[in-house]
Amino acid sequence: MRQAEMKRAVELRAVKVATAHYRKKGYSVADTSSTQPYDLLCRKGTNVAHVEVKGATGGGSAIFLTQNELEHSRLPGVRTDLFVLGHIRVVGTPDGPRATGGKVVANRTNCAFDDANLVPVQWRYMICD
Repeated sequence: MRQAEMKRAVELRAVKVATAHYRKKGYSVADTSSTQPYDLLCRKGTNVAHVEVKGATGGGSAIFLTQNELEHSRLPGVRTDLFVLGHIRVVGTPDGPRATGGKVVANRTNCAFDDANLVPVQWRYMICD
């Protein structure tokens, strides 16, 4: 199995479980992962949540955020929820990897990604002439 295919299967599994979770709570859910810096737009009346969904095959005790995800979560008046599904199993099938199972390890409403828990793990260096 290729790593990129496995990662995509894990992401799709986490989004599927998060979508079901919010729908069960009475929210309408739209997948915005290809157009916005968050994965799900969830609405219930005047309640609007931008949900960042992360999936992991391990415990999910640490996640990676993009710069856009972090900046969007800090916009005034924006409610960003964090939904993390860990312990996802991936199996190979003739059609490619398939992710199953998982355990919700974080479900935080109006999550603030505070600086104390952010750890820089990569820097981009601009090559200038």
